[in-house]
Amino acid sequence: AGTINDFRNGMSIRDQYRQAFAAIRDSYGEEGSGWEIDSNVSLKQAIGYTGQYVVRHERQHFRYDYYHDVLCRVMRDLRYNPVNRKILCMDLGCGPGLFSWVVQDYMVSRSVRKEDIEIMGYDHAENMIRLSKKFHDCFRRGRATRYDWHGSFKIGRLKRVLGSRDFSGQDIIVTLGHVLIQVKDNAHALRDFSGIIRSLSPFGSCIVVAADAYFSHDRRRAFRDSCASLWYALREAGMNVKPRQLSDARSCMCARLDTRGG
Repeated sequence: AGTINDFRNGMSIRDQYRQAFAAIRDSYGEEGSGWEIDSNVSLKQAIGYTGQYVVRHERQHFRYDYYHDVLCRVMRDLRYNPVNRKILCMDLGCGPGLFSWVVQDYMVSRSVRKEDIEIMGYDHAENMIRLSKKFHDCFRRGRATRYDWHGSFKIGRLKRVLGSRDFSGQDIIVTLGHVLIQVKDNAHALRDFSGIIRSLSPFGSCIVVAADAYFSHDRRRAFRDSCASLWYALREAGMNVKPRQLSDARSCMCARLDTRGG
């Protein structure tokens, strides 16, 4: 069995996350988990969830590649060119951190320096945040990342941290993956998400990218309903929202944000 210290160097997170997962699993074990994660999930269950829904698929890199395709389309359709080249990715419902990995690899491929990228993650499950940190530690050892990673499972603490920061020199990319389906009927969670996003203001620029990797008609409808609820919560929090649906056949949407009067 491998250990985390066996993790080898690599060029990108996409090159490394499967090996990082194997090292983490071999060190801490895994247990089966359903598709919906409770806040009290164990670390072994968080690892099991990641194995089942992020790492293992009949098509290698299935969910990574889907998120990457969505991000490329967003950047093209919104003509999004970060002004300051200082990027903050706020990954909401981050789980192990997959969507933020995609953002970093994309930005590095566009000549943004790794040290100019910052990742912050929020998940209601403490052990998902612990797992995200373990992945990050592997990526730092593998030289795929150079930034300091910040994660939180306590919404109040996260808002206090954000409130003490000045983001006016950073361009913000907010990512939401599978979590939107999980909270589609949870108005409180959507208000929490909108409050986190509002706490990032003022910023250089801000876009929201949302995606779900499954294609059934019912899933697409639920995803779009969840996005509509998120846009409503953001407007209630004082944000201007300019949403765009990226595809009729896939679950992916995006929006530009600014503060009212901005």
